[in-house]
Amino acid sequence: ALQQLSFELARMCGCGKVAAYTSFAIWCICMFPQLFTNFQRKSTHGLSSSWALTNFSAFLINSFFVFSVEVPMIFRVQSVGLAFLMLCMLFQILQYSPSDPGDNERTFSSIVNRFQSWLLAAVLWTIVIAIGVSRPDLIDPYFGWLAMGLWGVELLPQLYLNFSRRSTVGQADGSLWLSFIGKTTDITTAFVLVMPVQTVILAYFSTSTNYINFAQYLYYSIYAQPSATVHNRSADVTEELDFLLDSQVPQNGFNRAAASHTTTTTTCRARYGILLIVVLLSIVGLVPLLCWRLDSLMLQIVCPVTLFVAVGGAWLLTCCRS
Repeated sequence: ALQQLSFELARMCGCGKVAAYTSFAIWCICMFPQLFTNFQRKSTHGLSSSWALTNFSAFLINSFFVFSVEVPMIFRVQSVGLAFLMLCMLFQILQYSPSDPGDNERTFSSIVNRFQSWLLAAVLWTIVIAIGVSRPDLIDPYFGWLAMGLWGVELLPQLYLNFSRRSTVGQADGSLWLSFIGKTTDITTAFVLVMPVQTVILAYFSTSTNYINFAQYLYYSIYAQPSATVHNRSADVTEELDFLLDSQVPQNGFNRAAASHTTTTTTCRARYGILLIVVLLSIVGLVPLLCWRLDSLMLQIVCPVTLFVAVGGAWLLTCCRS
């Protein structure tokens, strides 16, 4: 009864539709900051190629799916457009990998693992395209599930990479913020509107992993790499201080500039700390919301436990290796 009442209230006030259209707008522009950052740095160091491969695979599969079912044209355009942007991301990874920092430290096993990932993805793409062209009758029952499954786990390789590097440098600040807002609207849409169970479960997994990724960004900005990510302006600040030194600015002027930078950094750390607490509480708060939204007791238990085991296992694995 409470579920039906909440759905009716959401329908009357239109908040679910507003969240859905906001999510659509955000995801249309979400990848551009990351693509621009990669181009500007001439590097994709810090990005997981497995994340990019999984994400592109999901969009490729979903592009076949949305053309096999009745959905608004705007969602078809979005799916194809995002698949193209992710393809551009893969080309950047291939183009910039030879010049990425740390490439000379890669072991033979890491190179083999990367080759296996690309080979497996290429085989998957070939199968998807072959089935999509030759057996369109198989798209509707299976492709939607497969795309949702890939989206549910796509961020796990990136989370593992961030844990192992103790850094999120390489991920664009703009894309992280847009993804955080976009996933918030996604989970709002899934929880306040009448949606299939599969969509609710996908929203829980993808939103939770995205929140964890955003929490990594905030945590490493505060503690592990304050000068590199709090403003994403470490190079600019260094240039400003070098200019002050080279220009022989009076000592009191230099002290004021340094003190101003220190105060600004401290303020940003405090704000990030508060936001980090909010994000962590939101991750925990998604569990009772999921339990309220799902009727199956087994799903209420399995979904949070699976997420905890996957993310916790990635963290423990990095701890053991370090």
